[in-house]
Amino acid sequence: MHAQDSLRIRFQLFLGNEPIEWGKKYITSNADTFAINSCKAYFSKFTFTYQNNKIVQIPNSYYLVDFSEPNTTEISLPISTNKAVKAVSFTIGIDSATNTAGLLSGALSPMLGMYWSWQSGYINWKIEGTSPSAKTRKNAFQFHIGGYLPPNLAVITVTFEPQKGINNHVVRVQLDELFNQISLKETNTIMIPGKPAMVLANLFQNCFHYKP
Repeated sequence: MHAQDSLRIRFQLFLGNEPIEWGKKYITSNADTFAINSCKAYFSKFTFTYQNNKIVQIPNSYYLVDFSEPNTTEISLPISTNKAVKAVSFTIGIDSATNTAGLLSGALSPMLGMYWSWQSGYINWKIEGTSPSAKTRKNAFQFHIGGYLPPNLAVITVTFEPQKGINNHVVRVQLDELFNQISLKETNTIMIPGKPAMVLANLFQNCFHYKP
């Protein structure tokens, strides 16, 4: 057997050059003022590609990160210490097979508020906050993004090449790269799978940056 160690990934939520402050007012490049109150996301199907091109997927690797709870933002994954890791991949959201497997427990428990119904499945990620540009009740905006059936399969894969010689890694989520691409006057409430959710899912993928 190969020796086992762990590769740790810490997810950080940023706006510009600063970590997110809940409730703080920010301004997008479209001149929307907004504040974020919560952000949660599922990360799953962690896969290592070793230097010998062997690919290993970590079984049952489903994690719910609540960015307001620092103890949830670091994920520890088992790796073989005598093999160099060339790439790490993970999915933002929950795959179709898991969505259709029936209600699950642990990080996938419906009690955690990240599950719609058996028809719509899991919410892959959600961001909630307020903006005067959103002409909604209490100026709230809500993005609950999911969908596990084509053509609205909203799970997205992120891959990074880890720096050699270290096991602690940081993936930064730059939310300004999402909010600068939308108008909160026009896009402020997405609560079901569909084309608008797919647009935001693809924008959210671009927010992820590996920070060696």
